[in-house]
Amino acid sequence: YNFANYALAYSAFEDEKYSKAANYFEKFLNGNDKDQKTINDAIIRLADSYFVSKSYGNALANYNKIIANGSTGEDYALFQRGMIQGLENQNDAKIATMQDLLKKFPNSNYADDAGFETAYTYFNKGDFDISKSDLITLVSKYPNSSYVPRALVTIGLVQYNQDKDDEALESFKKVIREYASTEEAKQALESIKNIYVDRGDSEGFITYANSTPLGNYSAAEQDNITFQGANNRYLKGDFKGAFEAVNAYFDKFPKAIHDKEAKFVRAESLVKLDRPTEAVADYEYILNDWTSDYTERSLVSISKLFLDQKKYNEAIVYLKRLETTADYKVHYSFALNNLLRAYDALNMPDDMVKYVKLIKESEKGSEEEKNSADLYAGKAYLLKADTAMAVKAFNNVVSKTKTVAAAEAKYNLAVVQYAKRDYKTSTKTCFDLINNMPSYDYWVAKSFILLSDNYVALKDNLQAKSTLLSIIDNYEGKDDIVPTAKEKLQNIK
Repeated sequence: YNFANYALAYSAFEDEKYSKAANYFEKFLNGNDKDQKTINDAIIRLADSYFVSKSYGNALANYNKIIANGSTGEDYALFQRGMIQGLENQNDAKIATMQDLLKKFPNSNYADDAGFETAYTYFNKGDFDISKSDLITLVSKYPNSSYVPRALVTIGLVQYNQDKDDEALESFKKVIREYASTEEAKQALESIKNIYVDRGDSEGFITYANSTPLGNYSAAEQDNITFQGANNRYLKGDFKGAFEAVNAYFDKFPKAIHDKEAKFVRAESLVKLDRPTEAVADYEYILNDWTSDYTERSLVSISKLFLDQKKYNEAIVYLKRLETTADYKVHYSFALNNLLRAYDALNMPDDMVKYVKLIKESEKGSEEEKNSADLYAGKAYLLKADTAMAVKAFNNVVSKTKTVAAAEAKYNLAVVQYAKRDYKTSTKTCFDLINNMPSYDYWVAKSFILLSDNYVALKDNLQAKSTLLSIIDNYEGKDDIVPTAKEKLQNIK
């Protein structure tokens, strides 16, 4: 009668009804009519039922019974104990168990399994040298094992992680040469692709892949691989290589899948190569499509390009388009702030006042941007000859921020005071900037030059000359400061 439980247990086990199988195996083991051989088998299958059901504690308890009794199947039970330890992240315990199996049962059917699991656990722990050594031993000792392709792939991954790309390529290619029909061969080909693409040699990979039984890539797949190689060069900062790779991409695929993304990469690379004028055509191509993922980024880039070239009217065209279409807060703020700077450079006070107002009212702008905006309001009011409003705006900046905008605002206050012939107050304001904002070299130097003008106005030419000579001797910037100081020095009698 009890053997019926054993038969029902096996039937359920083979039907993959593991909970039901475990129940019948437990009934059998608790019954009276049984022999030792069948008991050992039932314990192992009970453990397996719990293992597949992920009841690892119960599984381990039963595998341990086999190990403790030295019963038939001890090597299998040891292997399963190691696998459970691995699943429970007890990696050192897993390694110890697998090594115990190999020591006790060197000729076991599970020896190659244990050897691979030991090496792979070292790999997952980051102990690459031990892992590689163990895998090489495995391949040598068990050349006919089904684990050999997996071992070779793992050796390749170790070499790749150790930046030994040429050695890794050879390991991966060996898998494809000798085990082309395996899943590992597909994995190896993917790893080979990653190495070639990382090097920016997509064409080299496609040539290699086409020489293997696995590399029958469609035109679309080849397009993707070729673009990925070009993009990787750009992401690594190889802008010359990226530029050349994108050109080669378009030569091979005139109707490229990634045409806008590739043109963006080429344009950005040209800017990095100090060839911005050549980049304009690619940006404009992208901007002909309002729906591209690269439209907004291209608007930012082409605006920066023209701003850097001081082509403010051209920049304004793209900045205004960005202002009305930006999806990202940072890009909208970029548009407003740079429109303000462009109109400032063009001395257009009404537009400056308009954008100061927009920046202050914007929910997307930072507090610092809003506090600094009054600098441009002050400069706009000076252009409109409204000195009172200008002074109010400059004072507002100085009171709210300590950035470079405050230094420029403070300098402008000193200029207004000088223009009103209030030389002593202007001198005091210059010293206030020099002493309290020393990190803003340019505006400190400008203040020293204005200080010399105040000294001249106060009939102290000696002090004026001394101040200018100090600037000429000590200022290191490559801008208008030293030439201005030299010119003013020549004009003092």
